[in-house]
Amino acid sequence: MEKSETIYLRSNLAVEECLRRIRETTDAPKLQFFFPFGYGGSKPVFAKLRGNRIKLWKRKERRNDFAPCFFGVFSSEGSGSRLVGHFRMDRAVRLFIAYWLIFTVGITLLTLPELLDHLTNPKQGQLSGFDFMPLGLVIFGVLLFKYGRRIGKPEEPLLLDFLRTTLEARQEDSRFLGLHGIGENSPL
Repeated sequence: MEKSETIYLRSNLAVEECLRRIRETTDAPKLQFFFPFGYGGSKPVFAKLRGNRIKLWKRKERRNDFAPCFFGVFSSEGSGSRLVGHFRMDRAVRLFIAYWLIFTVGITLLTLPELLDHLTNPKQGQLSGFDFMPLGLVIFGVLLFKYGRRIGKPEEPLLLDFLRTTLEARQEDSRFLGLHGIGENSPL
């Protein structure tokens, strides 16, 4: 899985004020069974806050668990605050992909000798579509991951714009800050 770029936002507002603004302009993820995709509310962005850590994701018209979420950490800096974060898929989705690929690659490796035997020594009626199913599951998993990421990619600029306007923040370039690798935070 690809490593996303670390994002640095600087605001003149205090950390507490930034968190308050995010709480006011987002919906908390409360599971409600009769709403599409499990979340009620009307605001365009969902936020999960724990201390100075945030997780943001966009309300979707269609389900796409592969779409990126923004994970970030606020810290005080002078009279303002800095938000350091990055985009990535939710942990549950990343675990699902890992288990899917491990399982399907394992099954493919177990059935590969028989498939190769069927291909090198063709006998009438021995080769079937089921011989290619494990390999098809691996390919399906990779393509599903790539397609989900592709259709979720436009959400990143929308969430960044949301953060910039809500926090009255400006984005800083990490090349000039000397902060490469800082801000790796654990998921919420």
